[in-house]
Parts: sequence; structure tokens; C-alpha cells
Amino acid sequence: MFRTGASLWILFLTPLVGGLLLLPGCSSDSAPRSTLSVESINDNSSLSSDVYSLGADQTLGTADDNVPEEQVPIVVRNMPHDSSLRIRPNGPFSTVTLDRYEVHYSGDVSLPTFVGSIHLIVPSGTTADANLVVLPGSYKIVPPLSALVAGGEIHLDADVIVFGTEQDSGAKITTHATLNIEVANWADK
Repeated sequence: MFRTGASLWILFLTPLVGGLLLLPGCSSDSAPRSTLSVESINDNSSLSSDVYSLGADQTLGTADDNVPEEQVPIVVRNMPHDSSLRIRPNGPFSTVTLDRYEVHYSGDVSLPTFVGSIHLIVPSGTTADANLVVLPGSYKIVPPLSALVAGGEIHLDADVIVFGTEQDSGAKITTHATLNIEVANWADK
């Protein structure tokens, strides 16, 4: 069967147009352009948390005794959601502002979720770092952690979720990391 020029064009253009329709397009203006990730928390190490410190004088019951609050460093990376884009740091893409975080505990005991504030600006293509409280002192002065003054150890997995907003789109963005915490009345040095 002999085909005309017009029908050859249709045979050629149909797959081409169909293929173009399947290619990804641009995201809507409200879609997040950033992908956040936690590069490290506590330098990628577990945390040994002391429930009671004898202070500098190493004498029980003196004024410098304290219940330490545990803060750890966190490093957050902001990368474009499309890895084929080559964005220079502080370039024309979206900055993310982190404003709060939650710590959810699982492990040997149940503890209430801790909610903290943060103000951290992470431009696209860069990292930013801050310190987060991951186990407040107030949790150590009530059971079950306060019982550790007499001895023992409790293992916790702290799931840290950081919340923020992408500047250009206004989209809410989160990332998370898990930190292993061993809580005990560690020997003071």
C-alpha cells in the first residue's frame, strides 16, 4: 500500500508529539523546589546523656551541681529537588527558613514529645548548622529518668523532625534524623 506525504507526516509526528507530552514539565509555583536533608546530627555519633552532674568541684550537694540539658549540633543541606539543575550557592533558587523542631522518643521508656524553636536560614545549594536541645533537663528530674540517679541505663531513639518554609513557593518542608541516646548517671570527670 502506497502512503501519501501527509499520512507519512502523521505517522512521524504522532509518536513525537506523544513522547513530548510524557516529558516532565515545570512544577507549579506552589510546589517545593527544595529538598532538605540532615547531613549530620551530633556529628553522626550517639549521645551519652548524664542525668546528674556534680559540677566543677565534684562534690555532691554543692551549689554547682546541676541537671544537664543535652544540646547537639545539626547540619542541614538544601538542594534543588531536580538534581539536573546546577544551582550556585545563594543563587536564584529557593531559600528555606527553619523555624521549629520536634523530638519524638522511642526505646526503653515513653517520654513526651519535646518541641523547640529554631531560626535557621538555608540557601539553596548550601548547608547551615545550629544546636538543638534533644533532651531537656526538665525530663531528667521526673520519673522515669530521675530514677537513674541510683543507677541503671535507659536507651532512647530520638527522632528529630525539623520544620520550615520555602521562601519562593511558601511550601512547608520537613526533614528528620534519628539520634541514639544512652541516659545514665555517668561518672563525673
